Parts: sequence; C-alpha cells; structure tokens
Amino acid sequence: MPVLLVDDDFLVRKALRKPLEAWGCRVAEAVNGRDALDQLKLNPRQLVLSDIDMPEMDGLDLLQRMEHEFPASGIIMVTGMSHETLIDEALSRGAIGFIQKPFRIAELKSQVTFALRKLLLTGKNPRTDDLSAPVAAHSAESSARDFARLFVLTSDLHHVETGTHIRRIGRLSKLLADLVGCSAEFSNLIGDAAVLHDIGKLAIPDAILKKPGPLTTEEFDIMKTHPVLGGQILAGAKDPFLKMAHTVALHHHERWDGKGYPNGLAGEDCPLEARIVGIVDVYDALTERRVYKEPWPVERVKSFFAETNKNTFDPDLVGLLLAHYDAFEAERLSECNSEQISWQAGICPQPQSSASA
Repeated sequence: MPVLLVDDDFLVRKALRKPLEAWGCRVAEAVNGRDALDQLKLNPRQLVLSDIDMPEMDGLDLLQRMEHEFPASGIIMVTGMSHETLIDEALSRGAIGFIQKPFRIAELKSQVTFALRKLLLTGKNPRTDDLSAPVAAHSAESSARDFARLFVLTSDLHHVETGTHIRRIGRLSKLLADLVGCSAEFSNLIGDAAVLHDIGKLAIPDAILKKPGPLTTEEFDIMKTHPVLGGQILAGAKDPFLKMAHTVALHHHERWDGKGYPNGLAGEDCPLEARIVGIVDVYDALTERRVYKEPWPVERVKSFFAETNKNTFDPDLVGLLLAHYDAFEAERLSECNSEQISWQAGICPQPQSSASA
C-alpha cells in the first residue's frame, strides 16, 4: 500500500520519506490537503501521513474529506501541535494515529506498521468490489485468516516462545469454550481468534519482550500497553473472526474483581471470550518454561487458581479448569492439531525433541 506524505514543509517530507523508503514503502508527496485529495482520486487506497497546520486545506479538513470520499485510506496526523484537545479531535474524527514532531524513528515505524496492518485488515478491497456478496465475504474471511497465519509464523521467527504460546492458547481456549457449553461456532471462532490475543506485543521492544529476568516497574508499564496496541491494530474489523480477536486482544488482562487493565472491567462486563482467553493465558504461562522461570508444579498451579487468585478470574471458569485439569494438560502438551484449528495446517514447526527443548 502506498504512503502519501502531506506537509507544506519540504524538509519534513524529506525527513519522513527517507526511513519509509528504507522500510520498503512506496512514497508520494503532497504540499497541502487539496493536493492530497487530487492524488487520492488517482489511488483511493493509501496510508496518509499529514500535518495539521497547512495552507489551502489543513489536516483536519483533509481527514474529514477522506472519511467520506476515500474510506479505504487511513490517516496518521504528524504535527508539532500537541494540545490534548486537538489530538482527541483528530482521533475522534477517524485518524488512526498521531505522531508528535520532532518524531522518533521508532515511534514512526510503530505507528506506520500498525496503520498499514489495520488498513489491510479492515479496508475495502477493490478486487472484491465487483464480486457477489457471498464471494466477497469469503474473500475477506480468507484474508483475515491469512493474516492470522502470517502473525503466528512471524511470531515464531521473531520469538519462538511467543509463537508456540499463542498456538497453545488457541487450542486451550477452544477446549474451555466447549466445556462452558458454548456453541460449536463460538468455540471454533475463539480457537482461531485467541491466537491474536498478544498481537500488540509486536510493538513491545525486544529488550523487554525477551528479557531473561523480572521486569522493572517501568518495563512492566510498557508491557501492559500491549492490549491497547492490539486493540488499535484490530479496531474496526468487520469479519466476525477479527471482531472477536479485537475483543480478546483488548480485554484478556481484565480481572473478575475489576482491578485488571486496560479498562477495569469487572465480572461479566468483560466479554466471555476475553475471560476464557485470560485464564488459559495465565495457565499456560505458569505451566510452561520461560526465560525467567521454570514451569510450576501441578499442585502449585492448582493452588494458584483455587486460592491465590480467586478474585482474578471468572469463578465458573476456574471451576471448569480445575475439574478438567488433566484434559487441559493433555491439550497443552499435544502437538499442533490442524483439525481443531484448520487454518493453522501446515505452518506448525517440527516438534522439538526433549533434548533440544
């Protein structure tokens, strides 16, 4: 997807263009909002990085026009104007990001990466415009699952521990949904959607994500932003699979007593799919070896859920986990099952031997 830089300052456009092209982006430029609209008419599917204060048409007016005339495109505001009200206004009007000048390269890369993924996931696909509704819907669904496949594979390459963890979470979430008595449609959907629960961790620095030891308070605060980041990536999705993935990514760290994050949802105010993923996420973390800890023994894990954290999780889900603990252990230790999560077929890595694990 092309990236369109909109700023009346040549030096700003030059500073933005250099890293974007280094990352493989195709970059075009416009000097104001009207110039940008002319270019969008030629290519209505672009990521726009726009200043706010410009002659002829400012960034907010451009944003408003884009929302109505070019819904397949998206806009990130890049401006030196930092007033909180202005930021809120831009985001409420539909901006998918906001970068403060002078910008940091890491922030630019993070915002652009998220925005491109979001547009690819939720934007209108011109190649399906002329198809019948059922065919177009099937195409969109296939694209969504292709993205999930890519995320799992990328996670394996970036951080093996994360990749194997998210695949297990899909299988464990489906198991728990089945035990709750959810419909087959819901259980299959959560089995697929749960693998995207940690998609926001793609924006967490490796120094934190891969740290071989406990996080500092400051590092943990950064780690705690991943649900919001994941929610931003998946926000606005139309596909039921991605809509559930959005809910799971945003809310899987809420708590039954309302002391979780990011929104402090208590009890059943937190959606069932997020409560399910939340408990199996912790179960898997406790039972698996991590760079900073050894796996917990069975009795310690059971005690954790039964007593130590009785106010953290949905008590009905805790009861099912403990009553069927052997089934969860068997599922956690099982090899990748392409029949349970059909779209994962063919991408699971070769099982490691116990000697290399």
